[in-house]
Amino acid sequence: MSTRSNPKPNKNATLAAHLNAIITSDPHNRTLLDKIQLAALLNTTPRGVECMTRARKIPVIKLGYRTLRYSWPRVCEALAKREVREV
Repeated sequence: MSTRSNPKPNKNATLAAHLNAIITSDPHNRTLLDKIQLAALLNTTPRGVECMTRARKIPVIKLGYRTLRYSWPRVCEALAKREVREV
């Protein structure tokens, strides 16, 4: 039996790490994310982001009829408010 010492990096994990590094490098970063980028950061699917948007759990910026963008700091704030803490 041979084991791989260097497994192939997961494409989504690499994308999420890259996006997180870009977003968190500047505290005043005003980068807007689309639903695919946000899904990668939240470790969910684009459909999950759509559901959270429709349920108004996360804030969205409408730039046009079908163009939606998300602000990472505002999404983090909204999700932090929904955090369930231990008793």
